Amino acid sequence: MFASAFASRHSRANVFHPTAAAAGCAAPTLSPPPTMSESSAGGAQRPGAAKPVFDPRILDRTVIALPLLQQLEERGDDAAFDVIIDLNLSFPGGRDHARERVRDLAVAALAGAGGPQPGIGVDDRKTELSDQYVFARLTGRAIKTIVRLDGESAGGASASPRRVIYRVWPDF
Repeated sequence: MFASAFASRHSRANVFHPTAAAAGCAAPTLSPPPTMSESSAGGAQRPGAAKPVFDPRILDRTVIALPLLQQLEERGDDAAFDVIIDLNLSFPGGRDHARERVRDLAVAALAGAGGPQPGIGVDDRKTELSDQYVFARLTGRAIKTIVRLDGESAGGASASPRRVIYRVWPDF
């Protein structure tokens, strides 16, 4: 009885982000990860199959928040998004070093996407007002690249204390 009462009072839409639920955003629907029969064990692909560029089923969903993942899927890689990058508060070197590392990741991601673009990048004025967040306007491609580069620098561990980014949120 408790479980059904709890489930009815706490809908899935309200769990992923209370602000998004209040704004009327529905919970995203994500497909389950592919099974072994759908993907081969060594990472090899079927002949003629296109290599996916981005698949949210295999991305660490704890880094890019579900509301932002949904927006990325709807609007695409070239669209610009206002985001809040929530820093790992336990990052070695402290918060100032973490902010600098995120700035460096943003520069690297934008350089890989053809270089700086007007109005795209870290908002230094807003970022300096916070110890915990980096505010930015980034393309979908740059967001994914920053998260990937951060994961690679932490040895691929999703919850590593060496990751500089805890989560990337849409800036509502």
